[in-house]
Amino acid sequence: MYALVDARHFYTYNLEIYAERQPEGDYSISNKPSDVVKRLVTPIYNTGRNITADNWFTDVDLVSHLKEKSCSMWV
Repeated sequence: MYALVDARHFYTYNLEIYAERQPEGDYSISNKPSDVVKRLVTPIYNTGRNITADNWFTDVDLVSHLKEKSCSMWV
């Protein structure tokens, strides 16, 4: 399970269950770490928040994407 939480207020913003194998079709989604982060942080775009994540979730394109959405990232 992946979670987007507020560390100061202990509030869960968004959750996603990891499904390794998915059926083909309309509901199949990417499990790439950067895609998971993008889906999780959508509710906090343009709020100026900082996202702290493990280096497994991080790549340069993701950091650039988050910067465009007024968010920053720490690893």
